[in-house]
Amino acid sequence: MMIQRISKMFKNNLKTLAGRAVEIAGAVLLAIFCFMLFLFILKLIFPSGTSLSEMMKGTAPRQETRMGEYSQGEYPRGEQPEPFAASISWYFNSVKAKSSRDIAWSDVREGMLLYNRDAVQTARQSSAAIAFDAANSLEMSSNSLVIIKTLTKDKAHKVRKSVLLVIDGELRGKLSGSANDVVQVEMALPAGIVQVQTQKSADGKEDFTARVNPDKSSTISVRHGIAEVTAQGKTVRVGANLFTTVSLTGPPTTPRALPAAPALDSPSDEASFTFRDLPPKIRFTWQGPTHVKNFRLQLASDPEFKKVVVDEKVGKTGFSHGNLRQAKYFWKVSSLDGWSEGDTSPARSFNLVRDFDPPPLQVEFPPPMLESRQYLLKGTTEAGAELFINNKRVSIGNTGDFTHLLELQRGINVIIVEAVDAAGNITCKTHKVISKF
Repeated sequence: MMIQRISKMFKNNLKTLAGRAVEIAGAVLLAIFCFMLFLFILKLIFPSGTSLSEMMKGTAPRQETRMGEYSQGEYPRGEQPEPFAASISWYFNSVKAKSSRDIAWSDVREGMLLYNRDAVQTARQSSAAIAFDAANSLEMSSNSLVIIKTLTKDKAHKVRKSVLLVIDGELRGKLSGSANDVVQVEMALPAGIVQVQTQKSADGKEDFTARVNPDKSSTISVRHGIAEVTAQGKTVRVGANLFTTVSLTGPPTTPRALPAAPALDSPSDEASFTFRDLPPKIRFTWQGPTHVKNFRLQLASDPEFKKVVVDEKVGKTGFSHGNLRQAKYFWKVSSLDGWSEGDTSPARSFNLVRDFDPPPLQVEFPPPMLESRQYLLKGTTEAGAELFINNKRVSIGNTGDFTHLLELQRGINVIIVEAVDAAGNITCKTHKVISKF
């Protein structure tokens, strides 16, 4: 009887263990199936070459192991690299690039080579320049995305042509060619095609801007030279100081004149602002052309405006900023007409100086004993500082010198002289004199 019970319990335990083993095996198989399904879905979403390559098909991917791994002339022996289309001549802040066959974006570097279907993207308050050679380049503003196509050369007609797909943002092009060296840039924007060729300009120079607007329309502005804009089967020629806008569903508008540049008021050129702890609020003001209500203010830490600190569109003739670090800054303002931007004003500069040093102060105090009721106090301090004698403000000269006639009382007199510089640093001197008049 006992043996039967034990045998029955053993059989039941075996069944339980077998059931659990089946459950565990099923769970493992289900997990493996789900993981494989997840990998399959990822492959569908992120195929090799990325979706960007679908936009600009045509040339086989390059042979390097990493994008822009080698500079020109630095390829290993035996490799036949794909001809590059352009390079990154300079960049500021956060700029990323990726090849057509990569998923991940990588940081750019100066001199990085760009090939067919490579993409370049700038973040907020970032910029970069795509150079075709030493004389021809495109500058990318903040929040821009472009895709490069391979540079082609027509030796018969001596034309070098580059094609770009502009997904978002703003590009400013500066081209320089000659009768023997024609440069042509073609940009595909969401709303149309822009073609610029140096041979069409009288002096072989082009200065233009192509912008993708928030509503995906495109605005092409020409400051120097000629651009041809095509959309919906219509082509317009945009000459110097003109612009056209193209919607997603319509042809290019009739070219109109770019708005004139504003006239800057304050701060004056080479102005200086000092502070001790908190930076001062800088007020920028200007005068705009008639009928212009919107403006673009740019503030940079370099005169070429590559390192832009502030890039604001404002609907008035003034702007304030109170959180700048100690440095020299450059600023300029341009007029806006809809999505178009006219010429910028001549740039001005100013300096923000952090000052912890108290101002110098020298005072010719009277002797300890004085027989007179009055005394002419003299001294020098820092030019531009404020001077107080016994809590009374006293004017000082352009070189920091000052004089003040003291009215003394009979007996003991305490003289307190304070100098306060523009940053708020204070120097104080006291003196005691007995008057016996």
